[in-house]
Amino acid sequence: MAHLSVSDGPAQNEISDIAPKMFTFSSDENFYESMIENGVPKDFFDHFFDQEEQNSRYLHQRYDDEGDDEQDSEGEYDEEDGSSISDIVLDRFNSDVSITDEFVDDQRLRLYEQLDQVAPSPRANSSMSYPIMEYSRYVNNERQMVEEGCERGSRLMAQHEYKAATSVFAEVLKLDPKCCEAYMQRAVCYISLKQEDKAIQDLEAILRHNPHFNRNVYIMTALCFKRKGDLVSAVRQLLRATQRHPNFLEAYIARGELYLKQNHLDKALQDFRTVIQLNPRNATGYRGLGDVFRGFGSTTDALKLYSQAILIDNSAIDAYVRRAVIRLDQEEYHLAHADLSETLRLAPNHGPALFHMGMLALKEQRYVEAVEYLSESVEMNPSTSGLASFELGRIRMERMQEYDQSFNDFKRASLLMPKDKRARHYKMLAMGICLLARGEFEKALKCFQGLTVAPAYQYRGYTHTILGNLQDAVKDITKALSKSPKNKKLLYNQHMNKGIIALNSADFENAIIHFTKAVDLQLDHPYPFIFRATALVGLLDGRRGQSKPKLLDDAMEDLNIASIILQEEYDQPDMSIHTSVPHMKSIVCYVAKKFGAALTAVDQLLSRDARNARLLLFRGKIQCTLQRYEEAIHDISEALKIMPELKDAYLYRGRCEFLLGRLDNAFLDHQKSVMLAPDAPAIHSQVGDLLLASGNLPEAVESYGNAIRLSANKHHHALYQRAKCLIRQNQIEKAMVDFNRILEIKPADRSCLFDRGVLSCLQLIQKSDFYRALVQLNKWLAFLFEHGFRSGTVTSPTHSDSNKTNKEHTTTTT
Repeated sequence: MAHLSVSDGPAQNEISDIAPKMFTFSSDENFYESMIENGVPKDFFDHFFDQEEQNSRYLHQRYDDEGDDEQDSEGEYDEEDGSSISDIVLDRFNSDVSITDEFVDDQRLRLYEQLDQVAPSPRANSSMSYPIMEYSRYVNNERQMVEEGCERGSRLMAQHEYKAATSVFAEVLKLDPKCCEAYMQRAVCYISLKQEDKAIQDLEAILRHNPHFNRNVYIMTALCFKRKGDLVSAVRQLLRATQRHPNFLEAYIARGELYLKQNHLDKALQDFRTVIQLNPRNATGYRGLGDVFRGFGSTTDALKLYSQAILIDNSAIDAYVRRAVIRLDQEEYHLAHADLSETLRLAPNHGPALFHMGMLALKEQRYVEAVEYLSESVEMNPSTSGLASFELGRIRMERMQEYDQSFNDFKRASLLMPKDKRARHYKMLAMGICLLARGEFEKALKCFQGLTVAPAYQYRGYTHTILGNLQDAVKDITKALSKSPKNKKLLYNQHMNKGIIALNSADFENAIIHFTKAVDLQLDHPYPFIFRATALVGLLDGRRGQSKPKLLDDAMEDLNIASIILQEEYDQPDMSIHTSVPHMKSIVCYVAKKFGAALTAVDQLLSRDARNARLLLFRGKIQCTLQRYEEAIHDISEALKIMPELKDAYLYRGRCEFLLGRLDNAFLDHQKSVMLAPDAPAIHSQVGDLLLASGNLPEAVESYGNAIRLSANKHHHALYQRAKCLIRQNQIEKAMVDFNRILEIKPADRSCLFDRGVLSCLQLIQKSDFYRALVQLNKWLAFLFEHGFRSGTVTSPTHSDSNKTNKEHTTTTT
């Protein structure tokens, strides 16, 4: 309603000035009791109250039937019934109906003048003139009290003391229950206090007492219903207005606006056309028609109508803003900027113009200006404060990484738009990001749960990655990619997570594929190079011939690239990242059997971080490989002092103790490793290795069985080693079962194929089927020479620890 252009009344946005200065008088009983106390004869008022209703009807009828002609009879004596002019005057004066300003101000003043001029009635007592004159003075006092009350209430309204003003107007209405101005002003107070129901009661009282008081009452009543969300009743009030006042432009405009809000475009079209028919130069009518055609989807016609409105009134700011919005949608940014600039020149604090200027700056990637305009819009225009706060939050989150500030913006947006699901979700998203930045990952994940906005999937996937929930991370990142399929960061995170999942599953080839795709995205991160080097080292297991040195060279090249990126890109490097690259280089040297170079690299790392338990453990492993068992035990023991829960440390120290012949110490360490990780297949497998080396075959078989059970029959090394134990126990059939399981896991395992073939020959020999055994032996000998195996051996697959570094080779003579 704020943009209605009222031609014959005050502006609608100045609602406190709508009511005209008009007073009516009442015969309130409390008022007359106070008059009696001041000397007015009681029988006079008794007679007045008896005749009050009859006199009211009489005066109303005379006024409607005769109009101004009734003045001709005033001041004359009626000889037929003996009534004096004074009786007629008093009879009219006692009327208690609320009529127009002119009648109250003009008629009553003339009546007062005539009271002083008329002669007493022949039938009246000589003292009759005294109560009539006294009553006139009391009526004047009553009128003065009503006027003063209304003025006092108006002053309180000017000071925004609306609650106090309502009390003053209530006192006025006790003096004059039909004072329309008091009702009007109190309704304004109630509207300001957001008590629309009470405002509606006062406005309906005005229409009940005097329908012609002020036609803007209908618009005010419609406004109250609109604020309550009752658009149907609001439209009904404006329909009453147009029926009573067919040329009421503002009512048609207001009703057209309500029809637009209800999406009743045909009815809105009719109302705005009526406005233009009544006044072809009404800019608001053309602007309303533009809104209608925009609703129909005809932006070309809408632009023409907005331009026509501006042509009629070059200060029609609503038309400028609407035209700018269409030009924004059409990406005509320079024209939109011109319209919005003109709007802000005419009204520097125009909220919608500030909002759309901020959105224009956002589209043109002028983020600082966008924040300035949107911040001003929040302050200047309540109707767009919610949207402006929401867009501010997105800019600060996605473009400026000001997460705390964005959380405040989204919080304000959700309060201003309580039914907006996106505002609530973005508020929780911003809160989660703040927690993520503070390292509170579990709390952040709770904030992200259940959110469906696109960025939530990305941040939730990232949080799952940090917490090690890689499968969940891949699911969320895949959902995020469905909304932004070309987002390089999302693609990078997806390949990194899939690569790590493959790496943890010892699927090194797939891991290398994903890490290579992450490298190809060229985001200059060191992680894909480091992880690819790790996968390349893991791929060395089972590789022979010329491919092994090539893999080592590729791994070392990746680590060198990672070192360069860290030196160039990371001004304040994370020590764990910087330490991991030299650590990986030492591992590559170890796998390449360059033990001296590996030991030198680890010594350099320990010179910078002497209390790094994992580095001490790794140096102990290298010392063990170099058969420096005492030095290895010393390093591993130091590592355990720093980190007693280091599971692998007990295992490797136990191995060194075993090789030194200290079997009791060896078994104590292995028992501790099993206690620390009872569900770790690798621990049980290595305990089996120790028992096998000590010749304790039944317990070795049991330990390998535990490893196989915990890995769901997929522990390659444990299956192979148990098969060896079973062969030595002459349990050929059970050993064949384990070899078959191995080939189900790795069908191309040549060592397993050869060993199973030789084992089948042994079975034929046991059955005295020497001819078939000889044929089979010739076949497998050819396989042996073709693939470069040493004659007469069955080679077990390489076993590696959790870092895929320590290699053990055992052979079984056939």
